[in-house]
Amino acid sequence: MNKKEFTIKYSDLYTSNDIIYDLMNIEKDVYEEKDRGQFDSIEKRFNKNKEMFVLLYHKDEIIGYLCYFPITKKLHDKIMASDVFYDDNIEPEDVLSYGKENYIYFISIALYKEYQGYGLGTKMMDAFIKKLKDKNNSGYKIKDVLASTVTKQGEEISKKYGFNLLSDKSNKYGFKLMYLKGDKLC
Repeated sequence: MNKKEFTIKYSDLYTSNDIIYDLMNIEKDVYEEKDRGQFDSIEKRFNKNKEMFVLLYHKDEIIGYLCYFPITKKLHDKIMASDVFYDDNIEPEDVLSYGKENYIYFISIALYKEYQGYGLGTKMMDAFIKKLKDKNNSGYKIKDVLASTVTKQGEEISKKYGFNLLSDKSNKYGFKLMYLKGDKLC
């Protein structure tokens, strides 16, 4: 498989909410039902900050995505202190536009199974880290990035990009909380 056949795009103000259906189809292929988002909650967060997806295309078809967004300091602190897995339970008011100081929640990365194992997850992570570095260098300071991983692949790719294991809740709750200090994005 030639990596040049694939294109990265970022969602923005002009991205239609219809894209959520494509992303939910990818989730069905990758995640257990308990780990999938629901359309309504994804749409509400998306309407608060449309800059929340790295999208991977093969020709004109979306085959993968990475989801992230700035969150309130209050939610950041709750995630750090609790044993709760945050996904569909993130309220729209906890999703922010980029400001002077940003706490990012990297919520998911998914790629159709048939495309896994070709380094395409790395391509999405490269684009994600580049976007955060660009934001950081444009005056939107990234304080830190949190990620809750529910798969071994998610944990491995997070570690590859400098995330550290903050808390292992995998035995009791089914996820691991990962942490990346924002100063690594300079």
